[in-house]
Amino acid sequence: MTSHELDALDAAIGWLEGFPPASAGKLGTAARFDRPVYSPTRSPEEILRLMDKYIRKVVRMSDGEWAAVGPSGRACVGPTLAISVCKAIVDPR
Repeated sequence: MTSHELDALDAAIGWLEGFPPASAGKLGTAARFDRPVYSPTRSPEEILRLMDKYIRKVVRMSDGEWAAVGPSGRACVGPTLAISVCKAIVDPR
C-alpha cells in the first residue's frame, strides 16, 4: 500500500469520524484548517480507539496479513493491522 493510498484511507476515516481533512481531496470536502489532519494509520493509539469503536474481530492470517471485520460485517485484509482496520471501517459493502 502506497503513502497516497494511506492518505486516502486517512481522509475517508476522518470524514466518517467528523474530522475534516486539511485540504480538499477526492471526497469533495472543503478545506479546513481549524483542526489537525486526521491520520489513524500513523497512530497506534488511534487504531486501538477505532478498533474499540468499529471492529468486531481481527485475525492474523497464516501468511502474515491481517483481516478485520468491520461494521459492514465483511472481512477486509491488509498487510498490517492498521491498514486492515481502516479498510474495514470505510468498506461500504
